[in-house]
Amino acid sequence: MKKIITLIAACGLLMGSCAKTERLSGDEAGTVKFKVNAVNSIKTRGDIFSSGDDGPIPAFVAMNVYAFLNNGSGDYLYTQTVDMIGDYNETTFTATRILADNTFPAGDYKFLGVGHNDGYTPTTPTPTTNFNDFSATIAAASNNTKVIFAGNVTQEVLATGATIEIDISRQVAGIFVYLTDIPTQIGGVDVAYLRLNITDANTSVNLTTGDGSVAAGAAYPVISIPLTGQTVDTANNVYAGPGDSDGLDLVPNAQIESAYALPIDAVTMTMVLQDEFSNPLKTWNVVDSDGGTINLEPNVLLAIGLKNRADSEFGDDNTPDSETTADDTGTVNEDDKPTSLLTDETITVNVLRDWANVENLTIEEPQPENP
Repeated sequence: MKKIITLIAACGLLMGSCAKTERLSGDEAGTVKFKVNAVNSIKTRGDIFSSGDDGPIPAFVAMNVYAFLNNGSGDYLYTQTVDMIGDYNETTFTATRILADNTFPAGDYKFLGVGHNDGYTPTTPTPTTNFNDFSATIAAASNNTKVIFAGNVTQEVLATGATIEIDISRQVAGIFVYLTDIPTQIGGVDVAYLRLNITDANTSVNLTTGDGSVAAGAAYPVISIPLTGQTVDTANNVYAGPGDSDGLDLVPNAQIESAYALPIDAVTMTMVLQDEFSNPLKTWNVVDSDGGTINLEPNVLLAIGLKNRADSEFGDDNTPDSETTADDTGTVNEDDKPTSLLTDETITVNVLRDWANVENLTIEEPQPENP
């Protein structure tokens, strides 16, 4: 599986979907100019890193703008597609294309921008396709689910032309775990896997609303970490972890992993330690701050443990992060806060909704197992 390694500040990552409009200059009158921006606004020193094409701003395999014209009765029906992938700049995360005169008749339009990795099948539009029904599907939910971005704008196209600018953002939820002190044995049985399970998953997302649908009807591990073969901290009887993950500096005995999932409401989430045959050895229920089920929402990150440090052991002032001081730029190097699994007490973890505001989840006391 391609991993998404996520570095999180306690607050400050904001990704939105909005639109900007400006008139064309006189020498461009009569044309329609499109600009699509894959949005990743960083508001603090927190950042997002990745090890593959499914990272924060991915190498899209497709990027299109779909045009829907008001039919006079309030419905916006599909008229045409503008292929933007050949104009996509992976450095600036933007695509700009200017079309010739009379490409779009004057009228009231909704424009839907979509960029995605492989594995997604967007609606194949016809002249009767309604804007409100445009979606994308995946074959099956798995811990290899990729990322898809979308955003839209309503705008009038005049005979003199128009400029349409669309900001697109993630239409998937992110799930992140940063854990430490995973025991090597439970009750004398070797721990072989750590898995974060959810009870159901959707396989379709409406790209105009961000709502998921078409539930798979089966539980699956959204995150799975194989532990067999890892170095062991024999003094503490815990797995030592990889120590370094794609250049990110981790605290001792830590594991880090993340994944995407399509939006779905009211799922139950559990964290499980399993033996080599996937029998459960220890299970925690993961609940939100109200103690209930969890909603996976588009552009929302659920984080178990916080990754605050940068990708080296020291800050810019060569002071260990454990001392939490300001670096040369005045930025505070906060300590990492992974969640330890060497406790039977209630463990508080974090959810970052809209990747900006921190709320609490709770891992409840482990449930006894009979392997």
